[in-house]
Amino acid sequence: MPTLIKPEDTLTPMEFRVTSLLAKTGDRHKYIAKELEIANDTVKGHLWRARMKVGCETSIALVIWFIDKYPTEEDIKQGYNLSCVRAYEQYRKKRKNGLGAITVK
Repeated sequence: MPTLIKPEDTLTPMEFRVTSLLAKTGDRHKYIAKELEIANDTVKGHLWRARMKVGCETSIALVIWFIDKYPTEEDIKQGYNLSCVRAYEQYRKKRKNGLGAITVK
């Protein structure tokens, strides 16, 4: 995957809003869709494009990237904590099933 210069500048306003809500809610696509009055598949598309633009393989990695770029909003930090808990739960589940660790770049 090519390295991008200033990846946050490449996000469209809607990709930015969807990513912001992802960080705030801890990966609740249906909530984001309802909040923005768009289809769930549209949310997934915006998140996929945002992940590709900034070089993140997972939504959790995208949240971590977003928090790193915009760390001052308290509600975003709370979403980050929730996402980290979910990442750890995902890791434990995969380890239990013998699938190894999750990948977060």
